[in-house]
Order: sequence, then C-alpha cells, then structure tokens
Amino acid sequence: MKINRHGITLSLISFLIAGAPAFAQDDSSWASPGTASASETSSTAVGAWARAGKAGTALGSASYAHAPFSTSVGMSAYVNPKASNGVAVGSWAKADALNSVALGTGAQATHRYSVALGQQSGTTRENEVYIGYDSGVTNPASPRVPDKTRVLGGVSDGTRDTDAATVGQLNRKADEVYSDVSGRIAAEALKARDHTDTVAAENRENIIRNTVAINRNTRGLLSQRDVLETHEERLNSQQQQINTGSTVAVDSHGYVTRGEGTGERITVQEGLVRTQEMATENRAAVSRNRQVGERNSRAIASQARTLQAHERRMNSQQRQINENHEEMKRAAAQSAALA
Repeated sequence: MKINRHGITLSLISFLIAGAPAFAQDDSSWASPGTASASETSSTAVGAWARAGKAGTALGSASYAHAPFSTSVGMSAYVNPKASNGVAVGSWAKADALNSVALGTGAQATHRYSVALGQQSGTTRENEVYIGYDSGVTNPASPRVPDKTRVLGGVSDGTRDTDAATVGQLNRKADEVYSDVSGRIAAEALKARDHTDTVAAENRENIIRNTVAINRNTRGLLSQRDVLETHEERLNSQQQQINTGSTVAVDSHGYVTRGEGTGERITVQEGLVRTQEMATENRAAVSRNRQVGERNSRAIASQARTLQAHERRMNSQQRQINENHEEMKRAAAQSAALA
C-alpha cells in the first residue's frame, strides 16, 4: 500500500476490494488486484504475477513488460528488460531485442527492429519481418528454429523500389523477357543464316573459279612438259650431230628441225645456241605457270580457312542460341518455383 498527496493509491483500493496484495508505483501506475506489480511510472499490470516496468503494459497471467515503453499481452508473454519499445502479444510470445515485435503464440523476436509474425515464428536477423515457424517446438520457452514457411497472400503488385513483387508480376516480367529474348534470338539467327548463305555462295563461286584456273594451269603445265620433252629430244639429236660435225636444217621460223626443213641450213653450234635460247624461254614460261599455280593454291587454302572460320562462327552462334534457350528455361523454372 502507498499514501501520497492524492490519498490512497489504486493498490490500496485493489487490496481493499480483492483482499490480495498488489503494487503500483504512483497515481500514473496501476496494478490489478492479486499478485500484479506496476513498479515504474506510468505502468500497468493486469493478471496474476503480471509485471510492468516504466511506461510498460503487462496484460495476462505471468505477463512481463520489463523494458521501458514495452507491451506484453497474453499468458507468460515476455519483453526483455533491454528490449525498449518491445511488443510481445500471445501466450509465450517473447520480444528479446530493441524495438522488436513478437505476434503470435510462442513467437520470438530476438533481433533488433525485427518482427516475428505468427504462431511459433522466430526472427533470424535484424530489420526483418519473418513469418516462418518452428514445426518441432515442444517447449514454448525454447529458442525458435524456423523450418517451415507461410504464404503471404492478398498482396498488391509492388510499385516502388522497396515494395515486394508478386508472383504475377514476376510471371509477366518473365514472359516479357522470354518474348523479347526469343524475338532477338530469331532475328539474330535469321541474320546469321542469311550472312552464312551469302558467304557460302561467294566461297562456292570462288572455289569454282579457282578450280577452273587450276585445271587450265594444269593443262598448260602438261603442254609445257610435252614441249620440254620435244626440245630435249632435239637437244639429244643436235648433240649427236655436234659429235659428228654435221649441219642441221631450220624451218621458216628459225627453229631447228629434224628433217631438211624449208629454210636455211646452219651449223650444229648455231642450232644448239638457238635451242638453248628456246629452252630458256620455255623454262621461264613454265616458271610463270608454276607461280600462277602456287598463287591459285594459296587462294584455295585461304578460301578453305575462310569457310572454316564461318563454320566456327555458325557453331558459336548455335551454342549461344542453345545457352539462351537454357537461360529462358531456367528463368521459367524459377518463375514456376516462385508460383
């Protein structure tokens, strides 16, 4: 009981009415009849063994609101003395940290600025609203180990950066991304196919031209080989004539002939000189043809490398298309998982 300048306190009234002890700090505090205790200024305690600290409110049997400006509602609801502004609502609900809120039977908010929402729920970090719950609780006072989840329904689509997005929003966005990516892939594939077809056609034309040139050069080389063989035979014949000291005949063009010919007759030595000159000219022609053949061979090799490069590019683009398809499948799977 307590007497002050206003007279008998509410605790005395409680004692007179109920005949049981109750304690209230001053006129701004109130404790219900029985074993309740409102030990600080502006505190309220209602229920057997209820306890309320400064500006705290404890409602329910064994309800404790020890921290300043805290509220505990329900049997054995508890607010830690260090959890200023904490709120615990529900039997065995517990607010254990600064500005934490526990709502629901056995809910525990053990992190600062966190909210445990629902029966047997428990927070896992600061500044968190957690609605999952511990399915294996046997002791209401034991720490929570949330292993089950709840669905948060009736939520509007988010409009701000800090709003939550709904499954519907995610599905629509996934559809937009899928449609956009599919369109881009189709367009790129079409361009790649058109480009590849154009390059392939150009390469085929180049190969045909090079093949014709190679065949032409091959025929030229064969012809030159025949000419060389003919000149070699002439040289052998002239060498025999040199050995015998005879003369040879030349045709109207000045070339040494096997027979008498229609032109002048020259000495074997002169015929040999002319033949050597002709052989030099023929060798130069053969060398030029060989160089042309080598250039054509290099051109064909270059065209082959170009075809291989385009083939590698097509393979790379095909792999990119396959990867994009896989990415869209994973995005669709994630959307389905969210749904």
